[in-house]
Amino acid sequence: MTEFLESKCPVCELQKAQLFVRVNEWQYAQCSECQFVFTHPHPDQAYLNTLYEVPEGVKIGQSSSRKRRAFMRAFSLRKYVKGGKKALDIGCGAGFIVESLRQVGADAYGFDINPNSIAFAKSNYPKSKFYLNSYDTISEFSNYFDFIYSSEVIEHVSELDAYLELIKKVSRPNAYVYVTTPDFSSDKRPENVLEWGEFAPPEHIQFFSEKNLIILFDRYGFKFMKRFKDKKTGLKALFQRVD
Repeated sequence: MTEFLESKCPVCELQKAQLFVRVNEWQYAQCSECQFVFTHPHPDQAYLNTLYEVPEGVKIGQSSSRKRRAFMRAFSLRKYVKGGKKALDIGCGAGFIVESLRQVGADAYGFDINPNSIAFAKSNYPKSKFYLNSYDTISEFSNYFDFIYSSEVIEHVSELDAYLELIKKVSRPNAYVYVTTPDFSSDKRPENVLEWGEFAPPEHIQFFSEKNLIILFDRYGFKFMKRFKDKKTGLKALFQRVD
């Protein structure tokens, strides 16, 4: 028997959430309208942030393969940033993408909540710009960026509306937004979701498909432009601000 939950879908905002699965103490709901899957209730962001901390003194990996992959990704996106356009990586980690975007022509910025990651990035990539702190820090750059990159972040965000409001606030009219996240609707995902490596509660608190990611960004004035191929179960999408 379907168990319906007293919860509004964070994406389409309809009251059509039903129990999807329980994993230990975590309960996931799924919207029967847009198929968005999310923890119910959400853990708060302060708790989630503690899961991603890199302890002081731990060396942040700087393998040549990670740098090479970052450069290849940036190179594939160069048309959106060349000529000194202002580019922002939200959740930049050690700064590989930020530096790679700079190398292909961007005026590149990175934000992250982890002080050790930011310290590493500043030390290793002094020609790029890095900032530590929360959404409040980024929001100071109102109407500033031509291109926003946010990879494997949105599935961790407790407050989706705050995340989208932030992206809209710092983006200029016609700015592009590139987002990656695990694709719940991928035909490469195991039928039993508990066997899927990306289904990792509580680090990943929500899961998108192309359909509901488009619904979410459309609500904030971003038009879906294209999807990029992925060999695994990733969803890589480009949006453009149109309002």
